[in-house]
Amino acid sequence: VPYFVNFWPLTPHKPISVPRNFVDDGIDFQLDTERGRMMAMLYQVDRDIGRIIQVLIDQGLFENTLILISSDNGGLASNRHPNAALRGSKSTLFEGGLAVPLIAHWPASIPAQSQNESLVMSYDLLPTLVDFNQPSDDALAQLHNRIDGRSKADAFLSTTTLPHEPVLWEISGSPTRSPDGRADRNLAFRKGAYKLIKIRGRNE
Repeated sequence: VPYFVNFWPLTPHKPISVPRNFVDDGIDFQLDTERGRMMAMLYQVDRDIGRIIQVLIDQGLFENTLILISSDNGGLASNRHPNAALRGSKSTLFEGGLAVPLIAHWPASIPAQSQNESLVMSYDLLPTLVDFNQPSDDALAQLHNRIDGRSKADAFLSTTTLPHEPVLWEISGSPTRSPDGRADRNLAFRKGAYKLIKIRGRNE
């Protein structure tokens, strides 16, 4: 019987604190530091995902279940989060503030350790999951007419890089909001491999 489970933990996110009933199993995360508390939060999420996977294994469903893992936008610079070669961090419109991991695990359909460079937005996930359920072409077309997302099913099942329609991001407001509301808007527009960014300031 087809089923869907959506597990969205707030962790890790501010407020950054040690999870309730946390046991570090002898791992020293230096819980007196913000980074250590963040590591403890990540560790707890990892254990919770492991509990879900164990149920799938026990029920004989693991091999034919698609598991998707992603995250909130960007890494916090204050936690020395390594964004590697990506510029910027959380709350910026550079890639370091926007690009997040998307890990797909489906032993029956996705080759182990395969990678795909296609751009996938969060709003693409709904039509992708619907597409995996093999709807009629007409049903999928109706869904595409109602939302911005497009199915990226082929990106999960192959190494083919799929094109994406242009994408727009906006961040409005800041702790130091100016009287000019339009000047507070940060905008980014991406088409293909190129992205145009308007950083705060009246810069049309």
